[in-house]
Amino acid sequence: MLPETDEAGGLAVAKHISLSVKNHSFVGKEKKRDVRMTMSIGCSIFPIDGKEKEELIHRADLALYHAKESGRDQVVLFSQLKGKPYDQQLKEEQNVF
Repeated sequence: MLPETDEAGGLAVAKHISLSVKNHSFVGKEKKRDVRMTMSIGCSIFPIDGKEKEELIHRADLALYHAKESGRDQVVLFSQLKGKPYDQQLKEEQNVF
């Protein structure tokens, strides 16, 4: 959570974290070789994407799954899912939240 941070700020922080992990060399098992990692991040923005904690977590999770399905190693905002295959799921969840 990044209180008092707008969408652009949250996206910048997420991309910075992702790039830091990507550029870091982790020591491999028994120091035999270095290991490189990447990460996928899903973000939702309060109050644009939801007002309740569960709703925001769920929508960030949907964005994360989309990031992984789209090739990994990327940051996806929930707002980017509109018009994607998740539309039906999003319409159904509106009845829940």
